[in-house]
Amino acid sequence: SGLSLNNQITPELMYRIIAQAQKSPFFSDFLNALAVVGRPGTLEYRMPGLKDQVYGKSGSLDGVATLVGYLRLEQNRTEPFVIFTQFDTAVSRAQVLSRIDRMVEKMASANQDQGILVLGLH
Repeated sequence: SGLSLNNQITPELMYRIIAQAQKSPFFSDFLNALAVVGRPGTLEYRMPGLKDQVYGKSGSLDGVATLVGYLRLEQNRTEPFVIFTQFDTAVSRAQVLSRIDRMVEKMASANQDQGILVLGLH
């Protein structure tokens, strides 16, 4: 996944990076290189109600799950989001991924005018 115990990036910095990436002339290439909900890949079977609206990169380690990417909203707006979670390994990974998915679904339904930053889920 590219996620390592040696990573030292904060959710805030990751958000700034992906928000800045939107200004690049290569953003559409970058966006299209990400997994997409409803298409073959790591997000294929997640958040079925958001098919073709969530582009992202997931990552996981023992006790850690992340999803970083973009929501395609009304009027073809693309909003970045970052979700980093740390959880007790007694909790199932499926439960954590389900919670992450619900957070993204709520962000999409809120259809906010500002960028979205989620700092953590316990």
